[in-house]
Amino acid sequence: MVKAQAAQTAAEEAAKTAREAQKKAEEAREKAEEAASSTAEDKEAAQKALQEAQAAQEAAEAAQKSAQEAQKAAETARQAAEDANLEAAASAALAAEYAQKVTQTYNEIVQMKAEMVEYLAKAQKAAEEAEEERKAAEEAQRKAEEAALAAAKSYALLELAQIDTTGCNAEQKEAVEAVLAEAREAIQAAETQEEVAALLAEAQEAMEEAMNLVCASDLFRMWQKIPGTMRAWTTWCARAIWTVWEEASLA
Repeated sequence: MVKAQAAQTAAEEAAKTAREAQKKAEEAREKAEEAASSTAEDKEAAQKALQEAQAAQEAAEAAQKSAQEAQKAAETARQAAEDANLEAAASAALAAEYAQKVTQTYNEIVQMKAEMVEYLAKAQKAAEEAEEERKAAEEAQRKAEEAALAAAKSYALLELAQIDTTGCNAEQKEAVEAVLAEAREAIQAAETQEEVAALLAEAQEAMEEAMNLVCASDLFRMWQKIPGTMRAWTTWCARAIWTVWEEASLA
């Protein structure tokens, strides 16, 4: 009867251990599934956590089977004791004790797998947080670059708007306006600060050339200011040069 009682005790301990193993396996599965729901692009840790949780569940099921074997051995020991078969009772009690130890071993495996799942879940959480921080930093950088580009464009347009054309004639002002219109459009379409700076420099140079433009009316007025004798001499020289050029071309 003592052997039967020992076998029953071992069976009860095995059943308790199996229940603990199953509970730990379920908790590990929940943590693994939570990790798998991570919004991070890199889910390597979550995938491993799911694998470990599956292994924990398999170990818990094995623990349950061992507990059942322990219970069967305990019943066999009790029946042998009732039949006064001491040898059979002792063998059954030994089997129940062995099954209880196997159940405990599987429980320890479940525990290790559960700890691994928890570690991997934390690693996945850390990866998710790191990715969120990186994306936030990238977004902040993008906004800063956009603000800097907008400021550069505003500065360039302001510089162009301050061009003084007070002393320019109508043709020069028209040329300057044409340069300004083209420059404004190009600067607004620019994608980098370097491009804006280059366009501003080009526009300023083009406007300087436009403001120094000598139009036909200015040339005529300059011609009129030359004394009559000088104009006649200049006209004769120009015609003589033209004649020589024509003769050279026909030769």
